[in-house]
Amino acid sequence: MKEEIAAIFARAKISSALALGMSWPDGERQRTARIFLGAPSAFSDEKVNTATVFDLASVTKPLVTTLCLHDLVCRGKISFSDSLANILPEASAADAAVRQISIGQLLSHSSGLRAHRPYYSHLVALPRTARKDALLAMILSEKPLYAAGREHIYSDLGFMLLGFVIERLTGESLDAYWRRTVAEKIGVENDLFFPGQDKRPVFAETGVCPWSNQILAGIVHDDNCRSLGGVAGHAGLFGALGGVMAACNWLLARWHGTGRETALLRQMATPTPDSSWCLGFDSPSGPDSASGKYFRVPSIGHLGFTGTSFWIDLRRRISVVLLTNRTIFSWDRAEMNRFRREIYDCVMKRFEDG
Repeated sequence: MKEEIAAIFARAKISSALALGMSWPDGERQRTARIFLGAPSAFSDEKVNTATVFDLASVTKPLVTTLCLHDLVCRGKISFSDSLANILPEASAADAAVRQISIGQLLSHSSGLRAHRPYYSHLVALPRTARKDALLAMILSEKPLYAAGREHIYSDLGFMLLGFVIERLTGESLDAYWRRTVAEKIGVENDLFFPGQDKRPVFAETGVCPWSNQILAGIVHDDNCRSLGGVAGHAGLFGALGGVMAACNWLLARWHGTGRETALLRQMATPTPDSSWCLGFDSPSGPDSASGKYFRVPSIGHLGFTGTSFWIDLRRRISVVLLTNRTIFSWDRAEMNRFRREIYDCVMKRFEDG
């Protein structure tokens, strides 16, 4: 299989680096395989390996923000029906359509909030200590594009708000709470981390910051997140392949377990009506899905803007993680999704063929 993956990688020229991991059942145990191709930088001869760290971008949403909320709901600290106004006093002055948005609607991208805003252009002019409050105020002042629950639009703004919700409920920073309650429980605190927590020297570059001219290697690519110092509910997580694979295997084990954690995860992994979006996860969305054509129902996953992604076939216990640094070469999402489909189909076809 490595030769086929290498051929797809060479033909696409989508990134300088690729790390691909697979996990599947073999009797009572899970078998794994990993493929590493390319270099962390287009200007280096160093090879990608198990220690190479990628900017996971929006994979932060399911692995950090969603799992923190899974923990908080399990503890009875919050429910999916709670509204923003129930948790954030600042929301009481917002438009009624914003006040009434629920945690579940934020998780399922049905809040009505738009996909993206370049808030960083205002934030970078402020002192670092004032930026978080300013960002919260700017999001709460947004006018939703439609009533919450009526349609689905993938929204970074919604997950930024969820990051603020977690911090308000816990009294801790998002990264600290996640590390203590999620990362340490899974055992990935050394393989998944936010800036400032790393112990690894090798990062896959994702480009150059347009407003500081810094090379983005170990510095988060997302401008809004970077303006906050690298920690937010929608982006900021970095990780090596082994860390993302371990998180996927933890999700698989919990989905097949028993008790409240499992029941809640199964609820969160169920698509909402008329959408591929679940509560914090995505699911295959048909022939054009970036997951390819072989992941069966029920499956969950997520994409990251920098070229990262994972997909889990829950019932068959198969997970596949694909990490690249595609923003170093290409910002063409359609091209990236074609590449993803080709890679995932190459892997998953093996399981279809037995």
